[in-house]
Amino acid sequence: MKLTVAILALLAVSATDAGRRPRPRPTATTSATTTEPATATTTAAPAATTTEVSGLSEYAQQVLEAAQEAMSTGTCGRPANADQCTGSCYGEVESVYIEYVENDYRYIIANGIPDHTANEGAERPNPNEACENFVYMMVPANATLTAYVDNGLGPIGLAVTGGFIYNPLSNPDGVDDVAVLMEGSSFDNCNGHADQKCFYHYHDDVSCVSDSSDCPLVGYLRDGVPVYGYCSIDGTQLQSCYAVTSGDGNNTGDYAWVESADCHLDENNGFTFEDGSYGYVMTNSYPYTPPGYMAEASSVCYF
Repeated sequence: MKLTVAILALLAVSATDAGRRPRPRPTATTSATTTEPATATTTAAPAATTTEVSGLSEYAQQVLEAAQEAMSTGTCGRPANADQCTGSCYGEVESVYIEYVENDYRYIIANGIPDHTANEGAERPNPNEACENFVYMMVPANATLTAYVDNGLGPIGLAVTGGFIYNPLSNPDGVDDVAVLMEGSSFDNCNGHADQKCFYHYHDDVSCVSDSSDCPLVGYLRDGVPVYGYCSIDGTQLQSCYAVTSGDGNNTGDYAWVESADCHLDENNGFTFEDGSYGYVMTNSYPYTPPGYMAEASSVCYF
């Protein structure tokens, strides 16, 4: 079965191949440690998917087929790089991001390699590499919102660049744990960096997707809700409602969600647009990325 799909399988061999692409946006007018399963597990899955995707390289096709085989058995594996970095890394292999919708589910497959220039422009670069981590997510194409719950360390979603989205935390200790403040000097020109397990990820706006404030789609969280970059409506950039209520702002516990006339987003940096759609929005102040989920979260599965 052939469906209309969103596909990105871009070569990331040369640092000169940086790219920005337009992304759909809603219509509107107004390193942390990974915490994935230690062993392979199975997860309740929708019907097996055999969707064919055209235009893929041989490598990307192999990734697609391996992911679909894992999906068909409900296998949800552990991170390949849980103990050490393995596989090919940025500059040695192409980036893969494949997305399609089938039977009310959104299927997302990636290899963890960013499709843009990486590891350049950091004030204090870290020594970690961005290496292959083959993953898939099966999430509702239209998530049902419930109540806010905190998310955890490690991948909370997948970016359209092929990398991972992380939450605002730098560590689990509650002290000096705001990642943008503690680790920001190691972010590259696209606001990403790799952790010690070679997971390339973002704690901040995915700036290489778009350098504007026009609500570019930058990825999806594990609950299926889309994540948008900086977003302006009627010339006003949507702002977080979190404010420092104690301490110096270096700790997540220093912040509280305080609704006011000067902010626009709910406690998970979410916003309901004029067309009724709901999405999370990256912001230039805490929490920067969504700190939780507003719908039931699925797993990021490794294969």
